[in-house]
Amino acid sequence: MLSFRLFLLVLVTLICRECTEPVPSRTLTESLVATLGLTLGFALAFKTLTLICLLRRNTGVSRFELSQGPAHLRDAHLDHIKLRDAVLYVWIAALPAVYFAAGLGQWISTIDSGTLGLLSWFAPTIALLLLLELTSSQFEEVLAEASRQLRTQETWPSRFKENLISGDLPALAICLLPVVSACLLSDTLSLFDVDASSTLGAIAVAASSLALFVIFLPILLAKQVGATPIQNPSDAKRLEDLIARVGLRRTRLLETRRDGHGAAAVGFMPGVRQLWLSRLALERLSEAEVDMVLLHEAAHLRRGHCYIRLTPILAAAAIMLVGVWIASQFGPDTMLTGHNTGNTVRVFTIIATFGLLLAGLSWVSHRCEYDADRRAVM
Repeated sequence: MLSFRLFLLVLVTLICRECTEPVPSRTLTESLVATLGLTLGFALAFKTLTLICLLRRNTGVSRFELSQGPAHLRDAHLDHIKLRDAVLYVWIAALPAVYFAAGLGQWISTIDSGTLGLLSWFAPTIALLLLLELTSSQFEEVLAEASRQLRTQETWPSRFKENLISGDLPALAICLLPVVSACLLSDTLSLFDVDASSTLGAIAVAASSLALFVIFLPILLAKQVGATPIQNPSDAKRLEDLIARVGLRRTRLLETRRDGHGAAAVGFMPGVRQLWLSRLALERLSEAEVDMVLLHEAAHLRRGHCYIRLTPILAAAAIMLVGVWIASQFGPDTMLTGHNTGNTVRVFTIIATFGLLLAGLSWVSHRCEYDADRRAVM
C-alpha cells in the first residue's frame, strides 16, 4: 500500500531533479555503470541480509527449514519486512549520490523536459524495486516450503508476478500519478502551442491532474490490494441493504484479501467510490461488529469527509502554483543569480508543499476519524 517512504522517495527524487544542471561531468557509460553498480549493491545487500535473517532462525541450515514452529516463521517474515523498509530508507538517503556523484542526473537533465525525462529520474528506483521483489518472492517460497501448510505449492516466479501487481511498484505508480498526469497534460498543451507555465496553463494542468487522480485512485487502489466483490452472498446482501438504508447509492462494496481487520472508504464520487472490508474481518467479527465498522466507513462518505481531506491537497497545490510562478520570474537575464535562484525557489516550494500536505492530511484525518466514530454510534 501507499506509505510515507514512497512519498519521501518521490520528494527526494524531484528535489534532485530541480537541483541538477544539464552539464555532464562524466561520460554516459561511466554514469550508467556507476548507477548500475549502486543499484546492484543495494539489491545484493538486501539479499545477503535476507539470508542472514533465514540462518538466524533455522535449525536445518542446508535446506533452510524453519522447523521450530509458526512463531519462528512469523518472526522471520517480520524481520524481512523491517530489512526491506531499512534498505529503502537508506536508498532514499543515497539518491543524491546516485544522481550527482554517479553523474546520471546530469545526463537525464539533458533530455527534453517532458514525461520521458520525468520517468527517467525514477528508472534506478524502479530497477531496485524489481530486484527487491525478486528477493522477496524467493524468501516467501522458502517460508512456504518450511511451513508445509500451503494448499498450493506456488513457486517464486508466480509469487514474483503477484508481488509486481500488489507490491511497491504499483504503489509508486499511484504516488506518481498526479506528477505524471501534469507532465502529460503539459506535453499535450505544448502540441497546441499553449504555454503550460503561464498562470492559466498551470491552473488548467493542476486542476486536470487532480481530477484524474481523484477519479482513478479508487480503481488503481482496488487493483493493487486485490479487492473483489464479497464472496459470501448472505453477507453481501445484508451489507448492501445496510448501506442503502443509510442513503449511499452507487457505492461498490468490496472485500480485500489483506490481513487484519481493516476497512476503508475509497473515493467519493458516486459510481466510483468504494467501501472495503477485509476478508479477515468478515470471518472473525460478529455481524454487529461488522455493521459498526461499515457504518463508520459509510459516515466518511455521508459527512463529506472526502471533501474535507481534499483541503490540504488544494492548499498544497496553491503553494506549488505560487512557487512555480515566483521561480519563473528569475530568468537567465535577470541581475540576480538567475537560474540558480529559480532552482532554489522550486526546491523550497517542493519541500513546503510536501510538508504542508503531510501535516494537513494527518490533522484532517484525526478530525474525520473522530467524527465518523461519533456518527456511527449515533
